[in-house]
Amino acid sequence: MNATGNETFIQLSSIITEYFSMNQLEKIVDLDEYVASYKEHQTIIECILNKDVEKAKQAMETHLHHLYSLLDDWKED
Repeated sequence: MNATGNETFIQLSSIITEYFSMNQLEKIVDLDEYVASYKEHQTIIECILNKDVEKAKQAMETHLHHLYSLLDDWKED
């Protein structure tokens, strides 16, 4: 991750890793959310492979919106 040189990515990855280390995945998301997240990852990868920058950005924003919601819930607990 550090090889990316993207400080935002590095920090966000660290937060996510810590969060999932502190909690079991099953307690954080249900199966439907997990499947939706998997599909979002597939879309992101397809956009990157197709070199469609705008669609990749849009797919990342959609995916990260859910993550930020999870982090906000975590902060409230």
